[in-house]
Amino acid sequence: MRSTKDVFESHILLVVDWNFDVDIEKNYSRDCVLISSYGTFYGKEGIKKAVALRESQIPEASFLYTTKSWYGEVAFLEWQADSDKTYVDDGADTFIIKNGKIVIQTRHYTVIHRDVCD
Repeated sequence: MRSTKDVFESHILLVVDWNFDVDIEKNYSRDCVLISSYGTFYGKEGIKKAVALRESQIPEASFLYTTKSWYGEVAFLEWQADSDKTYVDDGADTFIIKNGKIVIQTRHYTVIHRDVCD
């Protein structure tokens, strides 16, 4: 069975590669839950909705992971994202990983719109 570290690192690498479908199938449990300030998302379909929401808010963003840590079944990630019209500088996710799958995730981020002159 994959360890917390294995699942966490796999998740990060697949997100960096924009390979969300593989990440969801490989790393999330069937009945996972993601809780965020943008709502609560249930199951793999819910994770896909959360990914689509974030993509619509910060499209084609590049990500920078500033903190990656784990202990036991818990992993923590701080991140920043940068796209043409928006950015995030306070992203934070917590993961509960059991039996080689993410079962619970929390996510916080604030989307900041750039001032764009026409």
